[in-house]
Amino acid sequence: MRLRLLMILVTVMLALLPAASAQDGLTEEEQALLDRVLAALQKVETYNSFQSSIEMTESQNLSISLLGQNQVQSSSTVTQIEATVIDVNGDNPNVNGTAVATVNEAQDQVTTSYVIEAEFRFVDGVLYVNAAYGEGAAGPLPLPEGWVTVDDLGMAGLESLALDEVVGDLMDEAEEEDNNLLETIQEIAEAATSVALTQEDLDGTPVDVVTITFDWAGIRDVLAEDAGLDESNPFFAIFEQVQGDIASISLMLNENDEVVGYRFDFGVVLADLDLSQFTDEVPAGTMISIDFSQGQLSTLSDINGTFEPVTAPETN
Repeated sequence: MRLRLLMILVTVMLALLPAASAQDGLTEEEQALLDRVLAALQKVETYNSFQSSIEMTESQNLSISLLGQNQVQSSSTVTQIEATVIDVNGDNPNVNGTAVATVNEAQDQVTTSYVIEAEFRFVDGVLYVNAAYGEGAAGPLPLPEGWVTVDDLGMAGLESLALDEVVGDLMDEAEEEDNNLLETIQEIAEAATSVALTQEDLDGTPVDVVTITFDWAGIRDVLAEDAGLDESNPFFAIFEQVQGDIASISLMLNENDEVVGYRFDFGVVLADLDLSQFTDEVPAGTMISIDFSQGQLSTLSDINGTFEPVTAPETN
């Protein structure tokens, strides 16, 4: 695992931002903090085995109004993963872990809630999953019984387990690794609102936390240009609505300047958009509002520790 969510975010941001950022650049103090983060991330490449604890949250609220009628849909998911990742840089990377996803969905005052509990193992390039719904709360889709092999991490019914956060890089052998994470962070940081240092307590140990924050205004015009939009385009109204900081990445560094955790937060609110301006598939005056947020906290422990290799389970 190579801080997968962090890599995804910075790769997407890099695709949207030119090397010459519209921002004024970082102060000397902020650049020094960024250099410290880059040096710490270089050490991540030497992490061969470790234990990982992940908590992911995602929520969205959608409201659609037409002719005085209002339809409201909302959902929230909390996923917790505990995993032991072994021999990442060796010939036999393998993973052993558990995942629990708690899902709540509501539509027009009808609420559905369920829990998915799973064990998973990654051995010899194969992902095995044994998942079931929590007692008394069956979900909307049937889950395979017992241990099964999983080729597609987007498999219906298992998406909320977010197993790509742990085994995604290991499964995707065809993925090109020529994206330089360090250079990518350096470039997108030029579009940051700030790079700040704070101190926190992580499982009883003090850590330094370097947080890179991104302001929507810093990328709005670039996004519009990239999409070929100008102020006459109705989609530009979406760009104009979003204000302030929308995302941040925090990296937690121990006394040896090793990355022992990271946090990601993203949120955007769009209110009273006329959906009929964007598609002719809905009646005129169809209004939509969206409130979306996503967060993740990942911590690493027993870095480069010694663990017993994982064995494949018997499948059905």
